[in-house]
Amino acid sequence: MSTTKSSSGFRRTSKDKMPAMEMLMRMVLYGEKSSLTEGGKRFLSKTKKEVTSNEVIPFFKTLKEHFVGVQKALFKEVKEMEEIFDQMNNEVDKNTVDKQCAEIEKKNLLIENENLIVNCLSTQLLYDVEKSRCLDLEADMSKVHDESNLFQNLKGNA
Repeated sequence: MSTTKSSSGFRRTSKDKMPAMEMLMRMVLYGEKSSLTEGGKRFLSKTKKEVTSNEVIPFFKTLKEHFVGVQKALFKEVKEMEEIFDQMNNEVDKNTVDKQCAEIEKKNLLIENENLIVNCLSTQLLYDVEKSRCLDLEADMSKVHDESNLFQNLKGNA
């Protein structure tokens, strides 16, 4: 059994059978193309076809399936995010309307409050006017009473 060391640094024996993918990788990475014999080149090109049909094509099919799956998942996520943003926008619109209604209600309450204050002030003014009239009437009655007493006293003394 003869042992040789290739330019890639790997040991090979003539009885070792290198897997096709490893042989292809060595050829691409380490340039072992020049060390192959004519028969080996034919074997290698046949191996390339086998590797392509047996390993590379299924790999790319699987990769494509994964990309399609990822794309579908991303599309689903984007749709869900759009729905969430639509819901948020609807909530914002609803809250904006609610805020405007609350502001209108606040203005109406302020107007009602001002009307109550005006009513209260007018009632207080009316009360004060009536109280003043009552005091004037009491004063007039007291004056009339005093004059009546004075007249009674004069009439009784005379």
